[in-house]
Amino acid sequence: VTPTPADYTTWTVSGQPAWLTLVTTGNTITWTAAPNPSVNPRSATFTIADKSFSLTQTGATGTVTLSPTAATAPAAGASGTISVTPTPADYTTWTVSGQPAWLTLVTTGNTITWTATPNPSVTPRSATLTIADKSFSLTQAGAPPTAQPSATGSGPIAGSGASQTLTFQFSHPQGFAQLGVLNVLINTALNGGNACYIAYSQPAGVLFLVNDAGPDAGLSAPLTLGSTASVQNSQCTIHGTGSAAVGSGNNLTLTLRLTFSATFTGSKVIYTAARDTNTGNSGWKTLGASQIPEAAPALPRTDPLTPATIATPSQTISATYRSASGVTTAWLLVNTALNAGQACYVAYFAPGNLLLLYPDDGNGANVTSMPLSGNNTLENSQCRINAQGSSASTVAGVLTLNLNITMKPAHAGPNGIWTAMQSSATETIPSQVSPWRISGNWFLP
Repeated sequence: VTPTPADYTTWTVSGQPAWLTLVTTGNTITWTAAPNPSVNPRSATFTIADKSFSLTQTGATGTVTLSPTAATAPAAGASGTISVTPTPADYTTWTVSGQPAWLTLVTTGNTITWTATPNPSVTPRSATLTIADKSFSLTQAGAPPTAQPSATGSGPIAGSGASQTLTFQFSHPQGFAQLGVLNVLINTALNGGNACYIAYSQPAGVLFLVNDAGPDAGLSAPLTLGSTASVQNSQCTIHGTGSAAVGSGNNLTLTLRLTFSATFTGSKVIYTAARDTNTGNSGWKTLGASQIPEAAPALPRTDPLTPATIATPSQTISATYRSASGVTTAWLLVNTALNAGQACYVAYFAPGNLLLLYPDDGNGANVTSMPLSGNNTLENSQCRINAQGSSASTVAGVLTLNLNITMKPAHAGPNGIWTAMQSSATETIPSQVSPWRISGNWFLP
C-alpha cells in the first residue's frame, strides 16, 4: 500500500469475507485464503482506504468414492447399483462414460442403477465405467454351451477282415430322441468320395449309404435295420440282418454288419459324427481303425500294431515296418487326426538307434532325441516315452519297434495311431517313403 501523502497512516481495510484473513504490517497487507470447500469458485473485494482489491479463488477439484467398485453378472442378465459419494458435497456435475451397448445406466441423484442384458455368447464379457475420476468394472459370465450331440463311444473301435460287425455309440444330453443324422465314414482319410459312408436318420429310423462320388452324388434307398434287405456301393455293403439301432436314456447304440468289396482293402480310419434335430453338431471324430485284408501289400509298408486297440494311459506297443532293403526312419503318430501339432509324434532313426519326439507345435526343427536304451525319457505335453521297456530290432529288412508310451490327459478320448517309414537305399533299390496308414487306435479314458 503506497499512501499519498506519505504521512497518510490512518487508512483502513474493510469488506473481507470470513474465509480470507488479513495481516497488516506497516504498508504491507498479507492475505491468506482458506481452502475452498466447494467446487464453485468464490471471490472477495475488500476496500483499502478509498481503493478496492479483488481476489478470486478457484473451486475445489471434484472427486467421488464408489461403492462397490466392481461387480459380476450371470449370463442371463442382472441389475445392480453403484453408490456415488462426491467430494466436495456440492460436486454434482460428475459424468459416466464407457458403457457398452449391452449395459444400460440410470442415474438418480448419487445412485447409478446398471442393467446387463443377457449374454448370447459362451465367451464372458466385461465393461469398465469411468465415473468422474474413478473406475467401476463389471464382468458378465458367458452363456452355457448349447447342448451338443456326441459321437464318441466308451472305448476303442476296431475291425478286421472282409466282413465286420461294428458298434457305435451316440448320445445327446437331452435324450437320444434329440439325435438327428448319425454318420459313420470308413476310408483312408476324411473323404466322403469312394468311401463306406453311412448316414443313419434317428427320427426316420432308416439308414442310407452315400454313393461312390460322395454326398453330392446322392444316397442309396433307405434301409430298415433288422430287415433282410441291404444297401451297397463300390466300397461296402450294409446288411439289415445283424444291424440295429437301440436307444435308451441319452444314448443310442448303432450296430452295423458290413461286408467290404474286394477293391476296398488295407488300413482304414473309422470316423463318426452326429447332428441333432436342431443345430447341434459334434463334428467328425477319429474313433477307430479297420484292417481289411490285402492280397499283396506293396513294400515299403507298415503293419497293424500289437495291440491294435488300447484303452489304458500306459502301454508298450509293437509296430512293424517292412522293406526289401531295410528301414532308415520309422514314424509313429498318436492324435485325433493325422496332424503333427498337439500330437505324440515320434521318429526312430535306425542307423543311430535314436528316438526323436516332435514338440507340441509339430515343428521338426525342434525335435528332442535320446538313445533307445537305458533309463532315458522323452516327453511333450501329449505323451512320455520311456527307453526302459522300449527296444528296436531288425531281421531281414523288417524293423520291430517296441515303445513304452504313457499318454497324458490332453489326449483323453479317441485317438488314431498312424505309422509310416522311409526305407534304406541300396545300389539297386532307391529309398522310398511309405504312405501313412492307421495301424491302431488309442482310447484314453
